[in-house]
Amino acid sequence: MSTWAAILVGMRRVGRESMDATVTDTAWRTITRSSFVVRNHARDRNAVHVTTASRPWRFAYTRLMAAPDPPLMCALPPGGATTFQMGDMRGRDDEKPVRKVTLAPYEIGVYPVSNDAYARFLDDTAHEAPRYWGESRFDVSDAPVCGVSWRDAVAYARWLSDRLGRCFHLPTEAQREFAARGGHEDRSFPWGDDPLPMEGVYAPGLDGPLTGGPFRIADPVAAGPNDFGVYHLADNVHEWCADYYDRGYYRESETDDPRGPARTARRAARGGSWRHHVKYCRCAARSSLAPDKRFADFGFRLAASDEFEYVW
Repeated sequence: MSTWAAILVGMRRVGRESMDATVTDTAWRTITRSSFVVRNHARDRNAVHVTTASRPWRFAYTRLMAAPDPPLMCALPPGGATTFQMGDMRGRDDEKPVRKVTLAPYEIGVYPVSNDAYARFLDDTAHEAPRYWGESRFDVSDAPVCGVSWRDAVAYARWLSDRLGRCFHLPTEAQREFAARGGHEDRSFPWGDDPLPMEGVYAPGLDGPLTGGPFRIADPVAAGPNDFGVYHLADNVHEWCADYYDRGYYRESETDDPRGPARTARRAARGGSWRHHVKYCRCAARSSLAPDKRFADFGFRLAASDEFEYVW
């Protein structure tokens, strides 16, 4: 019998000893192993009915939740660990000095996390919805989720890790910048040094800060990749990173897989947004925000590694 593409949440065996712990797809596979051969199964609104070689069983559940789809990821660096030049001497003070940084292999999301993907997380948990959730100007299923705090993003990554059995996390600033450069260390933007190609990718008609008028929603998440095949690394929404933010960190930071400074008041973010000037879309541009803030132009994308620990 093939395993259902489902996760039984809060499942308990009715009429027999209690089984109150949350049951994941791993536990369901245990039920369907050869030592517990399933002859037939069915479900209704209240329970799952399973017939085995020895007896029928009835499993009540609080809800039946479809397993989340795994995000599409890009393996970086191509060919394994690599060293690249991080920072920009033409940029702001917090982007200097330029220094060589070595990264171990990791993966990064091809797209930012979308409203549709985040909705699955909300449906499966009691987590608070984003600040602008459900508002028509942001209610596009394949647009990046926005109005999420750093803590919201971390909670999503942990939930997905639990559901899929992988180590998902927010990317470090170094991982995020390497991905944005697309293999080109000398570029200001993911596509080159000229900001004009932002037309058609950036919010229509917006080439400077938004000073008034209606909000412009972010573009759908599939609107143009860089040379690594990763989308929206410069525009759309600022993306939370794992690191704390320190404007002077580059002067004293580690160079092997840096995880950011010790605790500060802000967490780092990368990438431009739909309501800020194109200069914030540069590969090396840094921004930051208090980790509990929920702004309309902040979202996130995931990274994945064999293991990862945040600096707390």
